[in-house]
Amino acid sequence: MAVRYDSTIIHAGVERLYARANTRIAMYTLLGMGTGLSIGYVIAGLLGEAATGRMPYEALCTLLLGGIGFSIGRARAFALRLQAQTALCQLKIEENTRAAAVVSTS
Repeated sequence: MAVRYDSTIIHAGVERLYARANTRIAMYTLLGMGTGLSIGYVIAGLLGEAATGRMPYEALCTLLLGGIGFSIGRARAFALRLQAQTALCQLKIEENTRAAAVVSTS
């Protein structure tokens, strides 16, 4: 079976990479917020302040770890977007090279 070049596969792969990048940001943010909420709840319980609510450990930890998760997610998403842009750049090089080859043979 002969394999042929198909640029639509590269475009589909790029779209998937961008979708994964967007999902990655949300996933890491939610993971950080959930972890922060859990840690804050444990801290409040250990300090015996869960019932009084004077110190919002849950909220502080949720915001802090949610922000850290968002930052990590953005960094990982950037790597995926860079990979997608590299594929698009290679695709454009191929298109330009093919067009130049057609012109030079005419």
